[in-house]
Amino acid sequence: MAEQHVVHVLHNKRAELAGTVIQLEQQLARQRADLRHLDATMRLCDPDIRPSEIRSKQRRAHSAWFRHGECLRLIYDELRDAPTR
Repeated sequence: MAEQHVVHVLHNKRAELAGTVIQLEQQLARQRADLRHLDATMRLCDPDIRPSEIRSKQRRAHSAWFRHGECLRLIYDELRDAPTR
């Protein structure tokens, strides 16, 4: 009897993950189309430009604990106030 419950939970989890994958694939298709349109617009302004040579930027995840630069600032404050040997 417990196996039916486990299979049901796994069935629901698989359905959820499959839905997420479909959404991500749709988002990826939209982003690729936007990139193609942006490349075409850049070529209208500068026919010699090679968009494929532009290095991509990696988006960094934001910390939920600290604002931008706050952690480093706190570390420097502690080091500044620490007694020297």
